[in-house]
Amino acid sequence: MNNKEDRIPIGIASSVAGSFGFDWKKTVDIAYKLEVSVIQLHLNQFNSTFYRQINLEGRFNQVYMHLPAGFIHSHPLINSFQNTSNTPLLIQHQCYLNEDDINFFFEHRLPLGFENDQQDNLNTYFNQLKKLVSAGLNFSGVIDLPRFYHQFYHKHKEVDIFNHILKILLWCKTSKIPVIIHAIDIADYQRDRDNWVPIFKGILPWKKILTFLIEESIPVRSIIFEYEDVPNTEKSVYFLREWFKKY
Repeated sequence: MNNKEDRIPIGIASSVAGSFGFDWKKTVDIAYKLEVSVIQLHLNQFNSTFYRQINLEGRFNQVYMHLPAGFIHSHPLINSFQNTSNTPLLIQHQCYLNEDDINFFFEHRLPLGFENDQQDNLNTYFNQLKKLVSAGLNFSGVIDLPRFYHQFYHKHKEVDIFNHILKILLWCKTSKIPVIIHAIDIADYQRDRDNWVPIFKGILPWKKILTFLIEESIPVRSIIFEYEDVPNTEKSVYFLREWFKKY
């Protein structure tokens, strides 16, 4: 691992095991093969036996759990996290997080990963980030860069979207809010997954974003690849590590 990867740890989501039913064990196997230090699992594929048998926190530097829409507060896995010191970050999309969820996170001191996802107004995510700070929540900003472009390219110029993302990142730095970057690259703005390509091989400004993260010392917890196949993931981890070496 080079020093840039210390600065921006690389991880993968269980989406990369899409052809294996998003299986947690297969995701762990892929993560081991790629030698990444962060793993993100989705609660929809919760496997109680596997979770009890493997010490994820002992094998990865960071573990995230992505929540589904309308997640149940009394889910056995969520219950097991309450009042413990090793709770993984619980990631939820902006459009699925309601007031009851926010109160639940606050009451039980659960760490939230707040991910951008709405297409009505470019500023809404930023405004909600500021509200979460005011509410005293323990949270990280989860920036899905491709989603910002997918949801707003038809309403805003690419440069305006880019500058808005930079504004959010600088605010997170000033506000001492950790950031997680969700990553894929795309050949064009169509939502067809056939248009997904390895990082740096598409149209998204990844080199500019990564350079900004490093030069501005943005508090990045990790960059998580969310492809739904292994080949794009493997190539992206390799290309990012090569870019780190040359930067």
